[in-house]
Amino acid sequence: MPRTLSKDDMHLYRHSTECPSAIQMFLDENPRYWRFVPMSNEEADQAEQTIIISTMDIKSTDIRKDGEIKLFIQNLPVPPSPKYRFSTRQYHLQYAFFKSQRDLGTPNCHLDLYNAKIIAVCKYFSYKNLEAKI
Repeated sequence: MPRTLSKDDMHLYRHSTECPSAIQMFLDENPRYWRFVPMSNEEADQAEQTIIISTMDIKSTDIRKDGEIKLFIQNLPVPPSPKYRFSTRQYHLQYAFFKSQRDLGTPNCHLDLYNAKIIAVCKYFSYKNLEAKI
């Protein structure tokens, strides 16, 4: 009888949150999440030169209170190093994202980040050990 493995312990599932290719695929299919990807300081400086802030059509029933929005924005992960930051435009887009409650929607569910073939040659591990690792 085949055993069932918990996905939480499998490296394949953890890998997608750190793999640049998987993140790029996700962002290509869900461009509204680019506002949460920090820019290099040079890119942010360049973006500040051509800042365009537009208003969005937000239904009055879909508006979240500013206190809640502030909490969401404060809890966003910080950029990975001092060489990265969010541009002013990104901050405005993040605010609009939470204001209009777009975080309650689901990302593109048709994207399969796990549609991959894994080829492994193991000399020292048994197949069962490898299966548990992946």
